Amino acid sequence: MDSMPPPQPRTFFDRFGRKPRYAVPTSVLLGLLASALYPLLLQKSVIVGVIMLFTWQSFFFGLLLLGLGGRRWVGDSEHCASCDNEKAVGAPGSARCPECDAAWNEPGATARGRFTRNRLQQFLGVALLLFGLWWFLSNPGRIGPLAARALPTGVLLDHAGTRVTSVTSVWNELERRSLTEEQRHLLAEDLLNRRLQVRYFSATPGAPWLEQQIRAGMLRPDLVDRFYQELLDLQLEGPLHTRMGEPVTVALRAEHRLPSQGWTETCYAMIEGFRVGDSDQPIGRSEEAIAAVSLDNGTGWNSPAASVAATPRRPQTVTFTPERAGIMRVWFSAQVIVLGPDADPAQISWDESGALSLPATGVVWCEHVERMHEVHVRADDGAG
Repeated sequence: MDSMPPPQPRTFFDRFGRKPRYAVPTSVLLGLLASALYPLLLQKSVIVGVIMLFTWQSFFFGLLLLGLGGRRWVGDSEHCASCDNEKAVGAPGSARCPECDAAWNEPGATARGRFTRNRLQQFLGVALLLFGLWWFLSNPGRIGPLAARALPTGVLLDHAGTRVTSVTSVWNELERRSLTEEQRHLLAEDLLNRRLQVRYFSATPGAPWLEQQIRAGMLRPDLVDRFYQELLDLQLEGPLHTRMGEPVTVALRAEHRLPSQGWTETCYAMIEGFRVGDSDQPIGRSEEAIAAVSLDNGTGWNSPAASVAATPRRPQTVTFTPERAGIMRVWFSAQVIVLGPDADPAQISWDESGALSLPATGVVWCEHVERMHEVHVRADDGAG
């Protein structure tokens, strides 16, 4: 009979099973190392990253305990190193394993110990897996109230100001703490940046806090001005290149960033109109104030049609035909006004001199806005 190949070396888990006193400490060390490296690479805060990875850690340790509890040898009985068959099963003095025919007289062909399972480790592994599943289904990737109370204020501010998925427990904890003036300003600046990037910012927990700070006068004047300036974003859209004699249409794109439901102030616009080229005659001037929610033409991040009570107006546009080559500039200007709940928008008008007339009381903020769009006009022969 041909000699069998030498037995394969024992696996990593086999060695762990033979020295269980080293298995659990090493497993815990590997788990903590992985939990620390991941947030260091992908998270701005290691503490938040570890908490966010709690579900993953539960699954990791659960699977590890299941593996360790399923492969373990105890006692002094010999068994085959290739197939785990106990040597006592074969005939006394047998030189080969009756199961796999491995030569037992080769070095390392047999090992001492009786194969068994650690029921406690397996039970703990299943419990951790179920706990991780429950945690994922009930509170996926979030910071709970207990964790929020244990975290330092700086970590909570970073999570609340820069994370799209900031949760109510973080904000509830921040409301219980006393923030310094610098911390309030940094958080407000982060939230203003998020308002430019995140869809439906008004539905996030940060929107009411930001508006409350504005109403209470707790923020710097430049942050207050930015809050109102970015309520209504007006931009011009149109072609960048055209030919002489071809009609060109330039349209106004309005994005209204809706405040939260508790906000009582309203944003309006008085359109001064378009000016084309060197002409001083405005085109499309409005004679009454237009609510920002009505002016928004549906392209804004924070103005879904379902949240706009007024009937949207048709987009403000101007069409012209260039008659000479060169750069044609289109100008648009408007007055943006924010009124308090007691002010009457019907009192916003143009006086006889063409200047803006505002209500005597209730005007929170007003700014003149001007935008410009350039169109490069080519001659008929294609020369620039």
